[in-house]
Amino acid sequence: MFVGGLILKLTFTIEGKKYEVETGNIKNFDLLYTPYGFNLSLDWWRVLKNQTMKDDLLAAFPKNDLIEVDFEIERQFKPKGENLRLRGVVLERRFEERIFPTLSGDPVLQRHYFITVSDYISAFWKQHYPYQLYVKSKMEDVLKDNQPAKPSALILDTKDCKSLKGGDSGKDSPLLFLALGDRTGSRASFYDFVMWYLRGQNAGLYFDGQNTYSFRDDKKDGRGIEFPEE
Repeated sequence: MFVGGLILKLTFTIEGKKYEVETGNIKNFDLLYTPYGFNLSLDWWRVLKNQTMKDDLLAAFPKNDLIEVDFEIERQFKPKGENLRLRGVVLERRFEERIFPTLSGDPVLQRHYFITVSDYISAFWKQHYPYQLYVKSKMEDVLKDNQPAKPSALILDTKDCKSLKGGDSGKDSPLLFLALGDRTGSRASFYDFVMWYLRGQNAGLYFDGQNTYSFRDDKKDGRGIEFPEE
């Protein structure tokens, strides 16, 4: 839950159509924002003033179409700093309806919406279990081959990470074999594999909050970069 001093901007894109949620309708949000991604849970009310007023989000929200989210936080108290802008996809969605039996027709005049949102790489790669053999390829080739189709502007920046290039830009790795998911019995996802590889190479993943994921060598003090256990 949050108190005054923040302006929240929430926009959905479903099948190319945009929907906006007014700041005053947002009741709660919980955000975990790390250097390599984010997780957000949020809920809001949609109040219909009368029985003839329509809820334009209702028709598209319950379907299986991908919901892309733009979320912005603006501080109203000094120091304001820069607005925090995040883009991601909905992992979970649900809503509850409140009917009014005292009115004719028992109309639904209030809906309580709930969503869980994650950044693109976390959302897609945690559900991705490739089983594939790569010959004469580098790790950066494996990443690009498994790059999500959404969003179209997604960038995987590997230019500052020699570990993904096999250490020697003039040579290809002889063999890379991915056997993830049910075939291994571990249910390790592609996201698990990438984080495991980066940690072993003492490399890091950095997310700009929008569309760019940067992979970088971080060997300043010889210690490994800490990632959450998956």
